[in-house]
This record gives sequence, C-alpha cells and structure tokens, in this order.
Amino acid sequence: IYFSEPAFEDGVIAEKADELYASNVLMVSSAGNEAYGHSIGPYTPLEETTWHDFSSVGDASIAPTPDNPYLYAKVEPGQYLIAVLQWDDKWGDSGNDYDLYLVNLSNEEEEFLDYSINAQTGFQNPFEITYFGNDGNEPVDVGILVDKWNGDVKTLDVYLFGTYDIYTNNLVPASSIYGHACSEGTMGVGAVPVSDPDTIEWYSSHGPRPISYPSVETRDKPDITATDGVLISGAG
Repeated sequence: IYFSEPAFEDGVIAEKADELYASNVLMVSSAGNEAYGHSIGPYTPLEETTWHDFSSVGDASIAPTPDNPYLYAKVEPGQYLIAVLQWDDKWGDSGNDYDLYLVNLSNEEEEFLDYSINAQTGFQNPFEITYFGNDGNEPVDVGILVDKWNGDVKTLDVYLFGTYDIYTNNLVPASSIYGHACSEGTMGVGAVPVSDPDTIEWYSSHGPRPISYPSVETRDKPDITATDGVLISGAG
C-alpha cells in the first residue's frame, strides 16, 4: 500500500503495471488489509454543520450506529493511527476543498490531535493525511472527522492504517481495495483462511472498486484469493 496512490484513477505505479502487462510481465499484489479501516460514500452534512456524517454511509450489518456520526479508533499506549482522505476529483486537478481531523474523545474538551487542511483550489491532489501516535500511559479514543471547507458534494474515501484497535462504527468494507492492486495489469490477491477458503478474511480489502477517471467504471477486484497464515519452504 502507498498512502498517496490515487483511489479513483490509476497512478504511476498502476500505469507501470499496465505497461508491464502489455509486455507479458505480470505484477501480483496483495489486495491490502484495510476492509475494517475504511469508509466510502457521498458527503452528507451532519445536521446544520459542514462535518461529514459517516453514519449515512456506514454498513449497518456491521454496526448500526445512527447516533455516532464519525469514524472511531482506540489507540493504546505505543500504538499509532494514520488516517487518509481522498475524494473523487482528478489527481492534480482538485478544486473542492475537504479537510481531515483527528479529535481526542477521551477527555471533555475533545481537543484536536492532528489535522490536514491543505487548500484545493483547482491544481492540487484530492488528498489529506493525519497521524497520531500515543506516547502516553492511557488509551485514547480518537474520532476521525471530515469537514467540507468549500466546493461540491463528492464521494469521500477514508482509510485508517496503523496499530490501533478497531471500532466498527460506520465502517464500509466494500471498495476498500485501491491503488495498483486495482490496475487492470495487476493480479490482486485477497486473503482467505485455510480452514474456510470460501470466506474472505475479515480484514482483507475487497471491491468492487469505483473508478472515475479517465472514464467511469467499476473494477471487480481482487482477481484471486490465497490462503494466509501458512509456512512455505524452498523460497530461498
């Protein structure tokens, strides 16, 4: 996974994979492990604010949480959280300005832990990234917030990476695969347990992946699955 690979179009790595495939060279890539650290859906304002209501797009089969409007994570001492936001503007050509915040929900003041407020004025990437590492002695409940500073309603795609503990509120495992693993020239590989190879691992990223540029399409990725938690020999 590369944090700054475009989610809604092919980036330079995906394009290189397509070039290799045209020359009969196949790239094989993990689908990723972000199924339970992901949300995607159209921006929906929370009540009379400009904050995004994540419960409007959350997967109710995982955790129906209409009263909890954000994404959440518990970051224990020594753990860290990286949150990445993208939206469906063309890479390098975004004029819709969204911002990303991490807020501490473990105290009454709800202080901001980090934020990414880059300006998108028509020539920037639709991308924001934040980080929090817990160097304290107590766990911290973190809320992940998205604010629409300016522009049109877009489809928001949020990923959570790191060693945090998962809260299932408002997650959307579908379409959690992105980047070069979705290239037409790449074989994307999802994970299944040996004990039940017909069931995708709960964490394994999967599709379908919506693509917006150069034209709208939906890619059925990953292509294959492989068993995880195994040992191999003869690999050098």
